[in-house]
Amino acid sequence: MKNNQKIYAIVQARMNSSRLPSKVMKEILSKPVLGILIERLKDSKLLDGVIVATTKNKNDDVIEKYCKENNINIYRGSEEDLIERMLFAAKSYDADIIIEQGADCPLVDSELIDNIVKYYFDNDFDYVTTLNNKRTSPHGYFARVCSTKILEDVHNKIKDIDERAKGFFYIENHPEIYRIGNFISKGYTNSKDFRITIDTKKDFEFMSTLLERLNSFKVSMIDIVKFLKKNPELLEINKDENHVKFKLNKIGIVDVKGRKINKLNYDLDYKEVKEQDLIGFRLVALCSSNEETLKENGKNLGISRLYKNYEEMLEKENLDVLILYGKSEDNKIIDYCRKNNLKLISTEENFEDLIKNLYKHL
Repeated sequence: MKNNQKIYAIVQARMNSSRLPSKVMKEILSKPVLGILIERLKDSKLLDGVIVATTKNKNDDVIEKYCKENNINIYRGSEEDLIERMLFAAKSYDADIIIEQGADCPLVDSELIDNIVKYYFDNDFDYVTTLNNKRTSPHGYFARVCSTKILEDVHNKIKDIDERAKGFFYIENHPEIYRIGNFISKGYTNSKDFRITIDTKKDFEFMSTLLERLNSFKVSMIDIVKFLKKNPELLEINKDENHVKFKLNKIGIVDVKGRKINKLNYDLDYKEVKEQDLIGFRLVALCSSNEETLKENGKNLGISRLYKNYEEMLEKENLDVLILYGKSEDNKIIDYCRKNNLKLISTEENFEDLIKNLYKHL
């Protein structure tokens, strides 16, 4: 399956977290959060190794010291340029395939790693992710897989530093370029709202309490979920926490009536909202049965991914929001959105007004 390719997990870790500084080195059961994740990853049957990718910021000296004392591969690179840091980390250890991990999600286990790697190879994808609107497992149980070659392609294409800081967003937003697979972990019914990650003090309190109750950090995620279902009071600790202030929502439009949509005269990019702590959005795909208006509207809206069939669009795109521009009686759309936790907005109003007021809808 591996074809003699070297597979490494690359763990992003730094001390300068804005909401909970130094979280990756906070200890639970006498082991730093970073160390807990690495110990769990080491049980993988398919990984050739783990690389910690941190920054050259002096505050991250403590991460390098810990890694060297514990014989953990370490790479230090750009603090702002996440794409470059991951690529150079991979090249430093001759990795052919990388699995991106975050030290703030320490309970990712070898089962997820091995299953997603197998899925990646079996289906010949360029990129596989668990992070999409079909997420069924707990928040914090994630992985992304791609080749170093694909990451280098992204590195060469993106010039804007804000885009480079977003990591794999570029791949996820361009399925017309890359073959993208969505890996869905099975066996986690009714657990997708479980928050098993560390972003705030409440999250750390939850993680500490959970592992202390389990008295081990080597419990599989499936058993952790079973434990939490039997002890739901633990989930109350951080149930009101939000992972990040900013989220980029990917929006698809189904133009039911094939009407002309005028060109938007304002910027929908991340730069326009990042200082306001608002939810961001990007129009990524458009569907219309009217081929003439489909092409014209795609050009006017700056959307290159065009579909004549909405089912094809929903299958290929990792959407967060679906806008029905015009009323539809097709219950398949409603059922799909409900099953896949996809926000649905149906409107007869002026499209430009809808977009300008979209923050109120999300």
